[in-house]
Amino acid sequence: MTDSIAIPPIEPFRATIRPPGSKSLTNRALLLAALADGKSIIRHSLIADDTQRMLTAIGKLGFEIRVSDPEVMSIRGNGGAIPSGAADLNLGNAGTTYRFLTAACCLGEGTYTLDGVARMRQRPISQLVEPLRQLGGSIDYLNEEGFPPLRITGSTLEGGDLAMTPTLSSQYISALLQIAPYCRNDLNAHFNGPVTSRPYIDMTLGLMSVFGVNADIDANFTQIQVAAVQRYQATEYMVEPDASTDSYL
Repeated sequence: MTDSIAIPPIEPFRATIRPPGSKSLTNRALLLAALADGKSIIRHSLIADDTQRMLTAIGKLGFEIRVSDPEVMSIRGNGGAIPSGAADLNLGNAGTTYRFLTAACCLGEGTYTLDGVARMRQRPISQLVEPLRQLGGSIDYLNEEGFPPLRITGSTLEGGDLAMTPTLSSQYISALLQIAPYCRNDLNAHFNGPVTSRPYIDMTLGLMSVFGVNADIDANFTQIQVAAVQRYQATEYMVEPDASTDSYL
């Protein structure tokens, strides 16, 4: 190459930037706000397909939602109950949203179908469905056994002891923990080895605490207990920026 391009340096500048909010925190906060008692305000939410699928699904389940700014949402929770008695939820390719809502819909008193794109129907879901069935959830596979789509018929979740393999996705564990306060009895999750992606479970437990529900965790992180006497309380929450996105900046 013989041609060259001169690139003069730019003048020094100062700027203040705000990275986008965390997707993981946004999805958890939106769901816990719906399960809480009263109106929560979620600020600095991430605007992305996964979070929009969660927000749309919450609306279809009958929760009152107001968006005063693209990143500021108020959600009026219903104390652990699902307002709508029926809903067809198309969750696209939003895996986290699908898993969290599979557990949450078990708290309803109606019938709910959860589906998504063709790729979603290839993602196994049995490692979440089976523990939910053990807790008393009524869940049917509509096509291939072990895979979406699902039909969930609301029923009382009993709680109790769950023996869980450490290889379970952290999202399955988070999905179960988030609905634990609304089981009839305490939920005791037991692990016989190191838990997969523990930081994400710590994130879930931390956000549950923000909404007023605390868990008892043993020193070796082999057991988590969530007492059924607790309830999520409405709160105002600022979603932290996404650390992985910050790295590009």
